[in-house]
Order: sequence, then structure tokens, then C-alpha cells
Amino acid sequence: MLAALAVGATTILLLLAVPQILGPEEGAPIAPASLGVTGIALAVQAVALGVVRLAPRVVLLVVAAIAMAVGLVSPTGVGNLAHAAVLVAVLQATLLVPPRGLRVLLPVAAVLVAVGQAGDVLRSSDLLLPAVIGAAVLQALVIVGLPAAVVLAITARRDARSARHGESEAVQRERDALVQAAVAHERTAMARELHDIAAHHVSSIALMSTAIERQ
Repeated sequence: MLAALAVGATTILLLLAVPQILGPEEGAPIAPASLGVTGIALAVQAVALGVVRLAPRVVLLVVAAIAMAVGLVSPTGVGNLAHAAVLVAVLQATLLVPPRGLRVLLPVAAVLVAVGQAGDVLRSSDLLLPAVIGAAVLQALVIVGLPAAVVLAITARRDARSARHGESEAVQRERDALVQAAVAHERTAMARELHDIAAHHVSSIALMSTAIERQ
């Protein structure tokens, strides 16, 4: 919830600061209606991030689709603001969703980010199509691919450490069980020997008593 509030507040504040940052010399002024629509989109992303733990798959797809829409229809230059929510959703989904469920989820999110970025770049620059595609792919890798890879690597390392710890505990338990079994075997053998010795002495005493009685 704190991450959602932080992302929403930061992106909306940056959106409000865009007209002052760009200034009139950067091109045509940004329409207030366009800023309002983009602000609503960013707020919806923040609300969606608030429930990411309940439905990480749905939230990731929703915020990625909103980011694509912002990149396609928003004022030029502010489309990247919507990618902050996608980044947070990718981190949460990678932690909460099993790796098998990420095989389709992450590529779909990456495609949505790439499409939005391509639309934003096409309207904000004179780059050729190959350069636009390269920029879109790079953005998708930075927002979706790289964070997911880092989280998966850390998770795999943690799981491997936990597996080694569990294996060492299992070996220790097996060793303790073997020691206890050996101790129990020795106790049984000692009890048997003591029983035989006691029986021998009792028999000797009985024989001696009988002999003394006859004498």
C-alpha cells in the first residue's frame, strides 16, 4: 500500500510539473484536458497497485495496459511516467506468482510496455522505425525484463540456500537417529548381559542354598 501511494503521488506530481519543466520553448503547450486524463490514468494505476498482493497477475496486466494507453494517447514526453507503476507491479508479481505463471504474464506485459513506448517515441521524435523498435524493446527490457530477472535470481539463490539448509538439517537428524539407534542397541545388549549375569548368580545361589540345606 505504501509503495502504491508513493508511486501514485510521485508520478502525479511529476505530471503536474511537466508544463513548467518543458516550458513553451519545447513545443506546443500541453492541453489541461490531456494532463487530466493522464493524471486519472496514473491514479488508477496507483489504486490497482494497492491490491497487487490479492491479484498480482491482473494488476500487472491492468497497469501495463494503462501504460500502453498513456504512451499512445498522452501528451508527448510524459508516457514514461506510467512505467513506474509497471515496474512496481513486475517486482510484486515476480515475487508472488510461481515461475510457471510468469512465462506468459511477463512477455505480455513487456509487449504492452513496448507498444506504448513505440507510440510515444513516434510522436515525440523523427526517428526511423528500426530505432523506434529498438527504443521500445529497450524500454520493455528495463521495465519488465531486468527487474524480473533480478528478482528471480535472488529468489532462486534464496531457495537454493534454504534447500541446502534443509538438507543439512536432514543429514543432522539422520545422524542423530543413527546415534540414538546405536545407543539403544548398546543399552539392550548391556541389559541382556546384566540379565544373564544376574540369572547366573541367582542360579548359583539357589544351588548353594540347596547344597547347604542338604548338608
